[in-house]
Amino acid sequence: MEKPLSVLVVDDSHCLRMDFQATGREAWQILEREEPDIVVTDLLMPDFSGRDSIDWLILNRPYSTIIVLSKKNCRERRREAILRGAWDYLEKPVKRGELLEVMDNAVERAKLMSVRNSETDTYL
Repeated sequence: MEKPLSVLVVDDSHCLRMDFQATGREAWQILEREEPDIVVTDLLMPDFSGRDSIDWLILNRPYSTIIVLSKKNCRERRREAILRGAWDYLEKPVKRGELLEVMDNAVERAKLMSVRNSETDTYL
């Protein structure tokens, strides 16, 4: 049986967080002890740098799939996030259909990364 995937959503928007997980400060605490399969993070928040989190995740949680959220029409931020290692980028406000499509792709990638991670652990 496949293990369930874990998703961490980090955003300063109260509306988005109500159904999900964490503010920036809470996210760092979670990331220090857990390895979520998918991390959806806002790029700019008062208490959390999405840029720093991407860099940290790439180094410390290489099997996590990173999806970045940010304001509309920020082509430069999108480019920067992808260059830093984010899997995908969504503009706020996020459209439901777009979110579902990106999450479906992220789930498939996370499953592949999970298999790869378990194979690596087997050989170590």
